[in-house]
Amino acid sequence: HLIGGDLSYTCQGNNQYEITLRIYRDCAGGGAQFDNSMQIAVYDISNNLIQIVTAPKGPTISISPNPGGDPCLVVPPNLCSEYAEYVVQATLPPLAGGYVLSSQRCCRNSTIDNVPNSGSYGNTWTTNIPSLDTACNNSPRINTVAPTILCLGEDVNLSLSATESDGDSLFYELCEVYS
Repeated sequence: HLIGGDLSYTCQGNNQYEITLRIYRDCAGGGAQFDNSMQIAVYDISNNLIQIVTAPKGPTISISPNPGGDPCLVVPPNLCSEYAEYVVQATLPPLAGGYVLSSQRCCRNSTIDNVPNSGSYGNTWTTNIPSLDTACNNSPRINTVAPTILCLGEDVNLSLSATESDGDSLFYELCEVYS
């Protein structure tokens, strides 16, 4: 079962972009395996499909269940989380209105307690390339790996830090899970 991810891009110059999709999964209990490749759709601002690029899967990386050594955690012996990155190059010349990059996959972990019927919800990752991007813009990159366990009743301070190499301002917004 998938538990999250993010989609980003880096401008390589000459209308070339490296697109990276990072996907996290719960690898315990027979969850869904990573796909060998993922499709990333490229749309214009009016939601017209421009192209679909296929990104191959990179190495699988295991995630430590308690990287900070939080003493409240008793890590279950069957806990297993990991991620993989899918990376592809795409040629995207400057376009009025810019581009929307998007990828989708089913399914969230069916054992999530705070999302009813969580196994029936998928994941959609989206990012935008600005209108007429002649400055070779880059998207923000998430700097941290999210924790896999949080302690009930304990305050948590999650790092939402990201790197934005172009100096653009960043803002964060949390929302309900979309159906």
